[in-house]
Amino acid sequence: MAKKTLEEKIKDVVFYTTAFFIMYLIVGFLIKTEYLHCELTWDKLYDLFRDALTLTAYFLAPVAAFVLFSDWREPHIEKIIEDDSSKIYEGINNGINELLRILFEIEDFDNFKENNNSIPANLIDELSKKIEKLNMLNAHLGARGSATKNFTECAADLLEQIRWLSVELAMLCTYQLKIHNLHVYNDLICDDQEFSEHIQEKYSGLHSQILQTFPEFRTLERKLKTLCDELKIKV
Repeated sequence: MAKKTLEEKIKDVVFYTTAFFIMYLIVGFLIKTEYLHCELTWDKLYDLFRDALTLTAYFLAPVAAFVLFSDWREPHIEKIIEDDSSKIYEGINNGINELLRILFEIEDFDNFKENNNSIPANLIDELSKKIEKLNMLNAHLGARGSATKNFTECAADLLEQIRWLSVELAMLCTYQLKIHNLHVYNDLICDDQEFSEHIQEKYSGLHSQILQTFPEFRTLERKLKTLCDELKIKV
């Protein structure tokens, strides 16, 4: 059903207000003349018009205010939905790019010398905080009605996958740290060579698994972009 314009809403208010005014006059006239069994004096006629105008004004004021408020509120909410969905989409897109950056930092051996993994570890921590804020914004957006349902569900799915992949990257970071600091982390009953091969096997398996997830991310990201565009205000 097409939405009525403000002009159409005002016309409806004028019509129903006029109808109320006329009906009140008719009913009041019938009552004051005892259903046409007596004459109506000018004083009573004046009182009838005054009461009709007063009651009509009482009726018109809140209705007009409600119509104007509703007409302002609808585009205001649409603007909020458009802005918040764009923020969520951009945040998720940046989050995926950030995952790639973290992976590149983990692949850089120089970031793990002297038992130090602060560069990728700090990036993972920052990403986790951003994802938490995006989840809160997405929850607020979902509470604004069914129109946002498809977008918020897709966004929630992507945010959960980004969160989980950041956990896997943290594990990959730990493996890399152990590989390049064998003398600190070799707590197995084996020499450094065997320990290195053991951790390297875990690192390679997880690294391959992580790489396979990025095409899936991009597919969902494109779907989210389409859903985001559907929430934009139509000009």
